[in-house]
Formats: sequence, structure tokens, C-alpha cells
Amino acid sequence: SKMAAAIAVLLLAACAHAFVLSNTLGDHMVLQRDAASPPAAVWGFAASGTSIETTFDGHTYKSTADASGVWRQALPATPAGGPYTISFAASDGGSATLSDVLFGDVYLCGGQSNMQFTVSCGFNATEESAKADDYPLIRVFTVGQGTSSTTPLSQLKTIEQVWAVASNASVGGKQWAEFSAVCWFFGRDVFDSLSGTVPIGLVSNNWGGTPIQHWSSPAALAQCNTKNDSTLWNAMIEPYTAGPMAVKGFTWYQGEQNVGQAPYYACAFPAMIADWRFHFQNPAAWFGFVQLAPWTAGNGTKVADLRNAQLAALALPGVGFATAYDLGDPTSPFGSVHPRDKQTVGQRLSRFALAQVYGKTVTHMFPMY
Repeated sequence: SKMAAAIAVLLLAACAHAFVLSNTLGDHMVLQRDAASPPAAVWGFAASGTSIETTFDGHTYKSTADASGVWRQALPATPAGGPYTISFAASDGGSATLSDVLFGDVYLCGGQSNMQFTVSCGFNATEESAKADDYPLIRVFTVGQGTSSTTPLSQLKTIEQVWAVASNASVGGKQWAEFSAVCWFFGRDVFDSLSGTVPIGLVSNNWGGTPIQHWSSPAALAQCNTKNDSTLWNAMIEPYTAGPMAVKGFTWYQGEQNVGQAPYYACAFPAMIADWRFHFQNPAAWFGFVQLAPWTAGNGTKVADLRNAQLAALALPGVGFATAYDLGDPTSPFGSVHPRDKQTVGQRLSRFALAQVYGKTVTHMFPMY
């Protein structure tokens, strides 16, 4: 009936503005420890003016959804540890709970297929996946690869793997799905080097075969005279900036899709890094990238030119890198563009982070090509 249809429309409209958490958050997640800048925050969406009470560690905090329907709650500086439960109650009757939340260091791992490349695809996959059972203080999350967008999104539309405790199952899942090998080995090595006392949160956020233009915001693209892209920035990075999610840093393995565009990349890559830091409200966020491995594609000097263009990012403070130039794998069953030794890549990235982020005295400079 017309009445039933009208009621359905009203219910849909009400649900569209009902209280909800950001789906970048979840049970088992890691929030950024200590006096982070910006501070660790939880956030979500509700009708403008809705009040939200957030209860954490015995204290209740109040926030209100702004004119755009976003509410945010900064949390007090909290040392490494947990687990904590965070509960939410909204004035519209909505409620939610985050359980088994740890505080530690959070890293977002981005790029294309060599960052997507999973532990289950690499060398010693069975053994490496089984080891993950020994790391319950590392938590993992994988953004899905089903959504690109020409406009900014506030929520992730595709999630491959919600926040999960590291385990054989969550780290050694199906090939090309979960979990990113470079991201895992980087995070595991950092965790071990901090004596297993600091929980680590790892967000795998990547899409194979994608150029840097997809991952750059319109503002970053404008710095290099590019327009009309940002499709994965909109769909996969923008939802993290609504809070924004407090992070310790980023790791990045991308560039194969930009081979042949070295002069452009030398502009676009530093511009993207600076812009990500701006939108995450963290100008000091560490950024570690992987210098491209060789592959048998007959590109002449174009891959070498792109490697040199990647190094333009080192002009920015707080940027480290791991070369994969010596890690070629011409017999890789996944094609020579996908070398299987991701352990060495993760270790090299972690050593730069240990030196630059944690002040450890470790050898971290590697030959540059």
C-alpha cells in the first residue's frame, strides 16, 4: 500500500542518519598509544545534533554530531597495553561496543600488488603463517578491493578482513586476500625489536595494478598538474581521515604501474606523502617505501628511472625506504614482477622505522640504486 511504502521510506531515511561507528574500527583493533598527534580517536556518524557518550577506562566523554553528521571523540593518552572495552550510547537510542581493544602503534600499508601479495604466496608460507599464532598482540585489518569512487566516501564500502588477532588463519589466509606479506613482516619485526611489549595494528590497504594517481587526493594531484582521479583515495583512504585514525606511520610498495612516468612520479610521490600526513593531521608520521624490484618486462631503463624518481621522497623528513633491487625472482609463479622474498623487504623497512621512529641504533641504510 501507499502507506506501507511511505513508512518504509521514512524508516530508510531514519536509518540513514542513525548512530553508527566508523567501520574502520572494530573489536580486536589497536588504537595509537601515548600522547599521539592527533590523539587516538573513535568516531562515527549520526544525525546532526545527536549526542554520544563514550565510556572508556572508567570515564565517560561526550561529543555531538556536527552539521555534516560526523561525531568524534578523542581519547586520553594511553600507554601500550590493554585489553579495553569502549562503549557508546547515543541520544537517538543507538549503542555500540568495541571489545578487546589494545593500545600500541598503528601502521597503514598501502600500494599495489606487491603490497597486496600475501604471506600465503611467499617463501616458507606454511611456516611463516603458523608462526603468527605466537603474536596475539599484533592485530590485522584488510580493506577490500571492490570499491573505487569519483567522490569521497565516509565509510569503507568493501572490507576483506575485519580487525582480527594475528593467527595462522588471519595472517595465512587465501592468496592475494589476507594478509599482506610486506605489511606483516614489517610489523612483526618491529614488534620483536620492541621486545614484544608494544601491540602493533596493521591495516593492509592496497589494490594491484593501480597508479599513484588513484591514491592521491585532488589537492595532491593539483600540485603536479593532474586532475580527475583520486578514485582509491576517495574509497579507501578518505574513510580513515574522517577521524582521523591516529597512526604511527605508513608503508608503501607501489610504482610498477607508473613505469614510464618517472618525472611525474618525482613530483607526485612526495606530494602524496605530504598530503596524506596533512589529512591524517600528523605531519611527523613516518613513511617507509619499497624501491622497486627488477622484473623481466623489457622496459629498458624505465624501471631504473622510476626507482630514481621514488628517491625524491627522501627530501621529506621522516621518510625511509627498503630497496628490493637485489631481490628479483624471475621464476616466481606469480610472474617476475612479484618476487616472493617479502621477509627481507619487511625487515629492511622495519630497520628504518626502528632508527627513525624509535631511536634505535641499528644498521638501516642500504645500498641505493
